[in-house]
Amino acid sequence: MNDGIRLFLDLHFWFAATLSKPYAQGAFSFLPLGGAVCLMIGTMLGLARPQRGLLLFLVPVAVSQVFVLGAGLLHDAFPVGGFWLGLAFAGLQTAIIGSTFYKNRKAWLPSLCLSAFCIIYAYYAHFAAATVLNRLPVS
Repeated sequence: MNDGIRLFLDLHFWFAATLSKPYAQGAFSFLPLGGAVCLMIGTMLGLARPQRGLLLFLVPVAVSQVFVLGAGLLHDAFPVGGFWLGLAFAGLQTAIIGSTFYKNRKAWLPSLCLSAFCIIYAYYAHFAAATVLNRLPVS
């Protein structure tokens, strides 16, 4: 249970830490860094021409957080490491982000930036959850 709560609370800090130390994790650091840049650009463009539909991009972030929490809480329930669970999560996130992008096609540039952020955040959350599901130490 402690792993689930810890992952839930620390995931966004780990993601944002790449802004202060962009080379701390090697080449893997460029993905969250690019996602953070996309988030900033998409947010600024979304605030310049407000669209309520852009708030739907909070849904994939919330789903990622819930997935990480569930993976931390149920890490002993999957003897093989939860490969299929992670694959189903990735497919679900891709479908949610794709439909959200389609619904916001009038504001295509902020929608594209926020979609890129959400997909990168989802796969970063998948990586964090896979470390717990495969019983790797979380540092």
